[in-house]
Amino acid sequence: VAITGELSSMTRKQATEILTLLGARVSESVTAATDILIVGENPGGTKLSAAMKNGTRMVTESEFAELLEK
Repeated sequence: VAITGELSSMTRKQATEILTLLGARVSESVTAATDILIVGENPGGTKLSAAMKNGTRMVTESEFAELLEK
């Protein structure tokens, strides 16, 4: 999992801690091994481009919050 942009409901550190507790490995970059890119406001173009190139699933912050509730 990777994160790009600003999250309004939590800090990146908090999101990383939650994801790690759930067993995810959080990366600072998007590679072919990245399963999900969480996209906040004002996302960086580099991660978005890499995600599109690699066919990485992209979820918004609200979709991320919904996934956490499941």
